[in-house]
Amino acid sequence: MKRNRSQNLLVLIALSMLIASVAVAAQTPAVGKIDLNKATAEQLTSLPGIGESIAARIVEYRAKTPFTSIEQIMEVKGIGQKTFDKIKDLITI
Repeated sequence: MKRNRSQNLLVLIALSMLIASVAVAAQTPAVGKIDLNKATAEQLTSLPGIGESIAARIVEYRAKTPFTSIEQIMEVKGIGQKTFDKIKDLITI
């Protein structure tokens, strides 16, 4: 069975949309909270107020002392009460 140009175009558009949706899904954080003891530095940077350097400090901190409470994140240099208030509903241990 031969496909005509419009059928080929529709197949191409459908495949493009599928690829685009997979790419977006890969970049979108999963629904739920970020585990401070398991998250990658990249995942941590998705939190408001957390850049690459603070994410690296979080990873370094937990390598020495795993988090036992979310409030403990304020012991990481650069994370104060204001940042904690922004992220507290987005993190877990």
